[in-house]
Amino acid sequence: YNGNGEEENMQLTSTDPPAGGWRMTPSSESLNNVACPSTSECFAFPAADEMVTSTDPASPSSWRESAGPGPDGISAVSCPTNEFCVAADNGDGGDIQIGTGKPLVATTTAITSAPGSAVAGQPVTVHVRVTSAKTGPSAATPAGTVTIKGGIRACTATLSGSAGVSHGSCHLTEPQPGSYKLSASYPAQGSFAASTSASQPLTISRATSTAKLTLSTATVKYGQEQHEKLTVKVSPQYTNTPTGKVVIKAGSTTVCMLTLDHATASCTLTSKQLKAGSYTLHASYNGSTAFKPSTSASVKLTVSK
Repeated sequence: YNGNGEEENMQLTSTDPPAGGWRMTPSSESLNNVACPSTSECFAFPAADEMVTSTDPASPSSWRESAGPGPDGISAVSCPTNEFCVAADNGDGGDIQIGTGKPLVATTTAITSAPGSAVAGQPVTVHVRVTSAKTGPSAATPAGTVTIKGGIRACTATLSGSAGVSHGSCHLTEPQPGSYKLSASYPAQGSFAASTSASQPLTISRATSTAKLTLSTATVKYGQEQHEKLTVKVSPQYTNTPTGKVVIKAGSTTVCMLTLDHATASCTLTSKQLKAGSYTLHASYNGSTAFKPSTSASVKLTVSK
């Protein structure tokens, strides 16, 4: 091929074809970008032409040329052997670019095990498998990591295996209810090509909550109720922090209306808020998008004369 990417009938000679040292007659122009897909065939480009490189020779989008602002419209790639690729250029003249590199081995990624449902904050274990297109006792095995995504969160599984098949798992925790799609993505790593699994459904529901009411003292003197502090803590079923409103009542009478802050809230009674007597207090958590409502156990409070 000449500098315009056009084929010419010229004599190509080299003392060491794979290593270089190429010349062509009658011009005796130096050549580079030489690739020999077989012992009887070699391709060569003039030294003045651009060097073509690729991180993934089988993928057109990964090809780059050494000259110019960036990729030059390379549209198709053919890799006749594991060591050699040819790229077609959409630029002026429809040049044929020459590049060398071992095409990546295809992989298949699959989610092998995952629950179809869980509650907000519950860790979900997802198992994945990455299989090379070449398997067997002597086959190379995909290594590295797989990223598993659900709705809001993601986790990373580290692979291990043999004979061309790797496995891994990780724990994914979704904080909000909803219908999600689990997918596993293996990026191109080493000599292996990227692949993405088929999606699997995951339904996240509201988690349960547990409200607990505590008193700073079980007995307070009438007129001194401001010394009584009521505290509510709402605990999650798994993880996450409950948010929302809490109401504390003495029987059917509302004593405090509170907003949770870091899953807790507190209030103090006001002077003479309750008459002398014995009261049964409880706290009700209204719930949230991620948590179901809950009511605390009853707590006794005595207001003495």
